[in-house]
Amino acid sequence: MEELYEIYLKKACSTSDVNEAIENMKLALMHAKSKVPKHVFDFQKTNGTMWSDKNARAYLMIKSQLGYLYEVAGDYDEAISTYEKLLELDTNDNQDIKDKLIPLLILRDKNEQAYRYIKKYEENESAPMLYNKALYYFVEKDKFEAKLFMRKAIDKNKHVPEYLIGIKALKMPIKNQFESGSEDEAKYYCNDAMMAWIGDKKRILWVVDEYFGYCERHDVKLDWSREFVKEVVEKALFNKL
Repeated sequence: MEELYEIYLKKACSTSDVNEAIENMKLALMHAKSKVPKHVFDFQKTNGTMWSDKNARAYLMIKSQLGYLYEVAGDYDEAISTYEKLLELDTNDNQDIKDKLIPLLILRDKNEQAYRYIKKYEENESAPMLYNKALYYFVEKDKFEAKLFMRKAIDKNKHVPEYLIGIKALKMPIKNQFESGSEDEAKYYCNDAMMAWIGDKKRILWVVDEYFGYCERHDVKLDWSREFVKEVVEKALFNKL
């Protein structure tokens, strides 16, 4: 027999109306929470280890999906609040929430908050974190660190720039399980971080330069010139050549 939270979760995932999806996801979250023992929500006792209680995992995963729906709806501050709460409840970040949160914080010009999470998880060298570090340092005008992390990031997953600059189209559905360095990982990251990268012309044109630099260093032949891609990106995103 299906749990109530599973029923509302299905309803949330089956509608194309984001507001309806949010309301159903909230109901799913409420019913998932009822399955979690009360002591698990006592932060002084659990100290951010909620994921270790299997009864709580559905709640945490649904809360993550709710955060994503807030992003889709353009309610970035609510998404940030949801993701930050998740990292309080699960400090080990078993769902890689930081990869979603950091670009959102930068998008909202909350760079100090973004830096706190970069420092907190500084030992993480996954492709998404490397790209987020590159983004942060570029925004902070630290050219050396930005270039360092961008080169590391592209070496880790060369597909991310292809989706960011539109060489490849980002199509749904997006898989949430993938291998490191894969196109699925790139699509998953770009789906969350795209707005932070393309919202500023200097950022996205820098990605073009860094990607073409990578291709030149590795003797990768492309069908387009750097200048042509820059022109297309500017026209597509900023309505001018």
